[in-house]
Order: sequence, then C-alpha cells, then structure tokens
Amino acid sequence: MGLKSSRLLDEAEKAEFWLENTIRVFDEMSLTLEESIKCVVSLLRDVAYQWWKTLISVVSKERVTWDFFQVEFQKKYISERFIDQKREEFLELK
Repeated sequence: MGLKSSRLLDEAEKAEFWLENTIRVFDEMSLTLEESIKCVVSLLRDVAYQWWKTLISVVSKERVTWDFFQVEFQKKYISERFIDQKREEFLELK
C-alpha cells in the first residue's frame, strides 16, 4: 500500500473512531435524534463544518436528520476502500 493510501486509511480510521465515540456519548447522554444532530454539528470544525454547511444548503430541511448526517459523514469520510479492507481483514481474521 502506498503512502497516500496509508494516509487515507488513517484518516478514515480516525473518522470512524470519531463517529463511533460521538454516537456512544450521545447514547450515554440519552439525547434525542434532534439533539444529536444539533450537537454533532457543533462538534464539526474547519473543512468538516464547511462540508456540512454546503451539503445542507442543497437538501430540504426535512432530510437533515441524525441518520442523514451519519450516512453522509460515512460516505464523505469513511471510504469504501477502508470498509472493504476492514471486511477483508475480518474474513481473514486478522
């Protein structure tokens, strides 16, 4: 695996770890879905916040939900390549 691929994988792992921890904290806090979306947006910084603002500017307000955020975040920051690699590792029990 090249350096660029390795760096992308590291970033995808960080993004996955961030999302999993955020979900865990929100669950522990017993946040509603509405509270979760508000809180997660407040945690976004820099490029991630700009990505989110751009995304929500082109979708209807009704679509902007906690589930929508999770799906879009995974599409943007957790690449299919990373998911495929993790699936392969699991199947090979690495």
